[in-house]
This record gives sequence, structure tokens and C-alpha cells, in this order.
Amino acid sequence: MAKLALQNRVALIFGSEKFGLSQKDIIKADRVVTLPSSRDFPSINLASAVTMLALQVKLELDDMSWQRGESDINLGLKNLTKGETERLYQNFSSLFKMAGMDNRSIIEKIRLVFDRANLTEREKNLFLGLIKELKKFAKKE
Repeated sequence: MAKLALQNRVALIFGSEKFGLSQKDIIKADRVVTLPSSRDFPSINLASAVTMLALQVKLELDDMSWQRGESDINLGLKNLTKGETERLYQNFSSLFKMAGMDNRSIIEKIRLVFDRANLTEREKNLFLGLIKELKKFAKKE
């Protein structure tokens, strides 16, 4: 599945927990993946199914990168530089100051979460856009 995703646009479609995918969806699919379950519990929680499939793709990608001698597969996502990350923290800090929440502890916790997340440029832009809109809203108040 991972090889296919690296070379093509792929959509994963999940059915309902009770009925699975409709016959119409299955017919349209290029490939169908089923997850094993027990007779006692024939359906799998949707969140669990998504997690299992995502883990499988991640393990395949890790295996592909290990075989190539790479530390990580490049999915075309550019991680942030230290300066970009610092700009994001400064924007959060100024937003919190506008809201009367000038608390270094909050910023430090956000910093820890984002450092672990290893944000991409796309994710940074999402947060910067959100902060910008929240600042506009705060100025109207």
C-alpha cells in the first residue's frame, strides 16, 4: 500500500462500523483491504480501523526507508527551520498577550508539543492563519 501511495494519489475509504462499505463503493475501488476480526466481534471500531491501516502504511514506509539506507522517507513535506518555528511561537505569544494570557508556561508547553510534532510548513501555515484570524476577531471586541 505504501509503494502505491508514493507513486499515485490514494484515497482510503472506510465503511460504517455496522455495515462496512456499500457494494457500490467496493465496485468503484481499485483495491479493497479488509481487516481481520473475530466471530464474536465481527466489526471493528472505525477509529481503530483507521489507526491499524495508518500504522501498516507507516511500517511499510519505515521498512522501505531502512532498505534504502535512509533515516526517513521523503514525502515532499518540508519541516520547519528553527527560525520558522520561533516565528510561530512568537505569534502564539502575541495572541495570548492580546487575550490577557501572558503566561510563559503556556508557551513553553506549546513549544514542547510542537517540537515533538516536527511540524511541516503546511501545518505551520495552518496555525499562522488561525492565529491571524483570531487576532482579527480579538481586535473587533
